[in-house]
Amino acid sequence: MLSPGGRSGRGSGLRLALIPMALLAVCGCGRSESPAPRPAAPSAPSRIPPATDVRIRVRLAAEVDRLELAVDGPCEWRDIGGAVLVSEPSRLEPQPLSRVPEADGLRFLDRTWPLDAVELVPALDGTLRLKLPGMNSFGAYPGILRCHLTASGRIEVINELDIEDYLRSVVAGEMPGWFQPEALAAQAIAARTYALYLMRSPAAAGRTWDVKAGEGSQVYTGLARQQTSPAAAEAVDLTRGIVCVWDSPEGPKLFCAYYSAVCGGCTQPARNLGPDGDVPPLSGNVPCDFCAEAKYYRWGPEILSRTLIMKNLRERYERFGGMGRIEAIELLDPTPDGRPARVRVVDRNGRSGLLRAEDFRLAVDPSGRILRSTHFSVLFDGDDVVFYDGHGWGHGVGMCQWGAQGLARLGETALEILAHYYPGSRVEQAYR
Repeated sequence: MLSPGGRSGRGSGLRLALIPMALLAVCGCGRSESPAPRPAAPSAPSRIPPATDVRIRVRLAAEVDRLELAVDGPCEWRDIGGAVLVSEPSRLEPQPLSRVPEADGLRFLDRTWPLDAVELVPALDGTLRLKLPGMNSFGAYPGILRCHLTASGRIEVINELDIEDYLRSVVAGEMPGWFQPEALAAQAIAARTYALYLMRSPAAAGRTWDVKAGEGSQVYTGLARQQTSPAAAEAVDLTRGIVCVWDSPEGPKLFCAYYSAVCGGCTQPARNLGPDGDVPPLSGNVPCDFCAEAKYYRWGPEILSRTLIMKNLRERYERFGGMGRIEAIELLDPTPDGRPARVRVVDRNGRSGLLRAEDFRLAVDPSGRILRSTHFSVLFDGDDVVFYDGHGWGHGVGMCQWGAQGLARLGETALEILAHYYPGSRVEQAYR
């Protein structure tokens, strides 16, 4: 177990004291507002598999027709059963992999293969290169790459890698590298808990992947971010294997350790997002004045037309298909600090549609960068809807990243930060 106020590690300022524990039996998004640190020199590649046997499957793309691959060293092409199809003794030059609908297979190495899945396995970690549609250049990734044909006949792209390598990229992508070491350490533990929870969830058992690469899970970009944020990598290394748990009636359990960029003054209960996180550490209503320096602690006014709002709602939810011009937007079931849990949209004929507030926000603004949170007020101005008095950025559940930075600047340890935002939780060593 970790103890607040213990010895520091590697001179980084992290006050974490590790006490060995038995292996735990188990069942988003910061924004940088400062230039990134100068890139660190890449470390020498290590052999695959990595030191731990905790592997995570990250879905990089869900439905593509073509991608480009390369490996800066020896590699093997394997079928899904592990049988070697082709061995490349030196390096794999850039080349396409595409679907072949008429042959119900995949085309690579200038040949059509009657396979619905293939793996590309580098001999040296970190030598894999990938270019997906929309990418201007090749990205570097640790681990191996797996390509599946989906039910629709298109290609799903999955990066399987050691979870600690995954977390080095996640922490670098989710939190600015210039944040305090204790804030970065708290982020590393929260991100590890979130990832392991999803890996052990019943839903993962029926999928080919554990987490998505974007903000739908946690931001993961392979080696690019990791190499520009040595502080994030150090936070992951110093907290290796450490997770948050709560003492359920059945014993210690992981929980879905949500976090968001700026809570705006108070966190909200996870049950407002759905039933998945309805546990004591995610009960919300945790006061937070520590994120007040963040750019979007307060935001607005933001203006969207009635027409655009209804168009976006119709595209996402059938229940709005027969509705006309918006007459009212009702904010319902507010938390003690005034954040609505649900939103009802009413048209001029009295027809209405009800959504969770977060579902409304992301349907109306899929980017999440106009309506930055669900904590807002609404007024109508002709054909426009004005969203004003906005608080925070993100869903506001669990750890507030800018709040973690504020607490760390006040001298709080990573464990004290986690205890603040996940009340009733504690930490354990899941693996070493």
